[in-house]
Amino acid sequence: MTAKGTFVYGLDKENSLALSFPAHEARTLEVALFDEFDHGRGVRVTFHVIIGKASGYRTFYLTAAAPIHFAYSDQDEAAPDEELLARFRTAIAEKRALHFPVERMPGEVEA
Repeated sequence: MTAKGTFVYGLDKENSLALSFPAHEARTLEVALFDEFDHGRGVRVTFHVIIGKASGYRTFYLTAAAPIHFAYSDQDEAAPDEELLARFRTAIAEKRALHFPVERMPGEVEA
């Protein structure tokens, strides 16, 4: 079983959204977000989801003021993926949204 990391947006049970991804991907998102939050910036993140029988997506502009939580199971600590973190940092610097699952994230923009 793959360890899961869960991203929770919102504080109350009725209106919060919980999405789970492999723990190392969730941990990498956490590191990338909090690096930006420490500098007073927000990050756009697009979550690709199945809605009924169709694919859809939700994009959030995440800031330090937004209620954001990460939870991990099946292991004590998930290490960030350094290669994925570099991709996230490049996308953030180019003002592109991060995508989950990461396979849906567009490639690097050629200069």
